[in-house]
Amino acid sequence: MLAGMSVDVTRQTIHEAELVDALRDKSELAGQLEASQHLLQKFMENSPNTTFVKDDHGRYVFYNYSFADHLGIGRTAWIGKSDDEVFPKDAADAYIAQDLLVMESGQTMEFFDETKDAQGVLHRFRTLKFTYKGLDGRKLLAGVTADVTEQLRREEALAEANLKLEAQATTDSLTGLATRRVFESRAEIEFEVAKRKHRPLSILLLDIDNFKLRNDEYGHAAGDEALKVLGFVLKSCGRIGDVIARLGGEEFGCLLPDTDAEAAMTVADRVQGVLRGTAQGELPLTVSAGVACTTKPKHSWEHLLGCADDAMYAAKRAGKDRTVHHGDHIAGLISSMDSSAMLS
Repeated sequence: MLAGMSVDVTRQTIHEAELVDALRDKSELAGQLEASQHLLQKFMENSPNTTFVKDDHGRYVFYNYSFADHLGIGRTAWIGKSDDEVFPKDAADAYIAQDLLVMESGQTMEFFDETKDAQGVLHRFRTLKFTYKGLDGRKLLAGVTADVTEQLRREEALAEANLKLEAQATTDSLTGLATRRVFESRAEIEFEVAKRKHRPLSILLLDIDNFKLRNDEYGHAAGDEALKVLGFVLKSCGRIGDVIARLGGEEFGCLLPDTDAEAAMTVADRVQGVLRGTAQGELPLTVSAGVACTTKPKHSWEHLLGCADDAMYAAKRAGKDRTVHHGDHIAGLISSMDSSAMLS
């Protein structure tokens, strides 16, 4: 009997020891949980981002120091209040609509908005809102807001700088015309379209006559002015869909889709006519022009451009201030060769 009692006492002692250990573990766990909650509370209170929690009626149950400091309110001034009690109507309506959307969907959502701080400085914010259950089982809505004003300013400045770089790459700063890069890119496209649809495509090249003499006699400012004038005249004579570019130095190019050689020659004559009627001081502003068209087989847009270039230099050699069509130039060369052969 004593042995049986001894066993029972031993079992009771073990049970009590296990209970003590369990209570100790529970106490330690509770302490750790309390410490974690305290740490989380302090983190949320002191976070540089604004944080807040609202109950299922949209009333603030918590907000941190950053939230209070940004809005210039006391640390507990808005506790128990809803957005329509503390914000202007437009802002309150927007925040309430966001909250309802998040509460109904149960999903984490991102929102952007702008508000002024206590000093009247405009700030731009990115807010993440989500729901969770409190210790009492109520559905709560939490928000974490980051001030992205400087980040967006940097991104906008970078985008603006990229646009300027792109503009510099595609637009000639002096004349406002397209650059050679743009001209060649479009020429490749238009050449393929013209070939596929059996439509004419012409290239008109123009080069200012006596440009070096103009710079030497009157200075580079006079040369720049001549470039600007020609650029303006070309733009005024161009059509929608034409590509007018400064190809480099004093050379300009016009890419003329759906334009045959005769129509391209007419454009060149119009430009030269306008220039002849423009006062340019002691040295007239004239251009030599060359035209090439796909009405005759060309291997590529580069071939077409080369033909126009040959015609332009033929115009220079023929006395300047005139336009030469590449087909006429080739015919003239053949005729000269035939005459030379007959004389020999």
